[in-house]
Amino acid sequence: MTKKSILIATNLDVWSIKKGVGAPSFYKTLELYNNKKFKVYFYTTEKNCDISELTNIEIIKLPKLKTFNIRYIYSIHRLVNYVLYQFIFLFFYFSKQKEKIDLIYGYEIEFIPSLCLLSKILKKPFVSRFQGTILYPLMEKKLWEIRYFPHYFSIKQKSDLTIMTDDGTKGDYVMDIIRNGTDNMLFLKNGVDFLEIDKSKISRKVKSLYDDMISYEYNFISVSRLQSWKRVDRSIDVFSNFAKINTSSRYIIIGDGESKKDLEEKVKNEIDISDKVIFTGGLNAQEVHYLMSRSKIFLSHYELSNVGNPLWEAINNNCLIVTVNNGDTGRIIVDNQNGIISEENDYLENSSKLLELVSKTEKMENLIYNAKNTLTNNVSTWDKRMQKEYIKVNDLL
Repeated sequence: MTKKSILIATNLDVWSIKKGVGAPSFYKTLELYNNKKFKVYFYTTEKNCDISELTNIEIIKLPKLKTFNIRYIYSIHRLVNYVLYQFIFLFFYFSKQKEKIDLIYGYEIEFIPSLCLLSKILKKPFVSRFQGTILYPLMEKKLWEIRYFPHYFSIKQKSDLTIMTDDGTKGDYVMDIIRNGTDNMLFLKNGVDFLEIDKSKISRKVKSLYDDMISYEYNFISVSRLQSWKRVDRSIDVFSNFAKINTSSRYIIIGDGESKKDLEEKVKNEIDISDKVIFTGGLNAQEVHYLMSRSKIFLSHYELSNVGNPLWEAINNNCLIVTVNNGDTGRIIVDNQNGIISEENDYLENSSKLLELVSKTEKMENLIYNAKNTLTNNVSTWDKRMQKEYIKVNDLL
């Protein structure tokens, strides 16, 4: 039997922070097709992409265009880059790709138009894959299709199969509006790693932090990229209000990103609680679960939606969920039933709700128990999640 080949193109790094650290969804995708014995031609802009353990993958390096995070300039520059990327991909494909391709797969928005065109030229099936979307809260703005053209236009491109992550950002609704339907869409939640802790993969620093957690009555935790829209600053505010009353409290913030310095400045100089807040930087999955297993309260106050993998993993580790109502979060977390949730504009109400709840131990345990049932009814393992995708993709061949 001839080995099938798949072309995968993206502008994202395989791991969001560093190898083995960050969201695993992209790596799981590459791992799936590698393990299914596809020959994978991987077009990527990542500078030092290390996936050498995936032996069926051949990397084709694309140039990474610079971006300018300057107001008014950013949108125009972003659009220019988006257009340029289409020509760059097609040039590299036709100049470097000698072997035939059986299926074309675009991961996230950047190269979707050129991949769609290529699939028509080659008469090969095309899969587009999106990790949720930023568009739902932006669609009320004037000229949103133009202002967020790369996101709009890439979702607009029809494919033989569109895989949209059900992460609470209402990707199914957005796709329905943009395409006038959701034909050929696979709407799936990411999987969850139900890990058994392997202490050989836990650093000495993390083990020491874990051991020190027993000294505190209330251990808080967050896990995310430290980006502005993740609003870790809100979580710090909620924790700060709580810790003023319950002084035996500490907050561990796992993750890295461009907002880290600003958050450290807030903790140290604005509200002066640096003795109660620890920034660990990025940790591997084993270390994240290890620290979650001794944490009591999980904070998540994102802007778009809070129903991502960290929330599910926190539930799996018996943490109380404290969050805000946006995206589909309110469909998953119900206030005083399986967690604490407030309206986004009133996120500080979470502090008072939490202060009231911790005095009622039995009720708090009931919320955690109910959240465990929510997890069971909504999420599967990564293996099951990836198998659902594989069945659909393989049908196209």
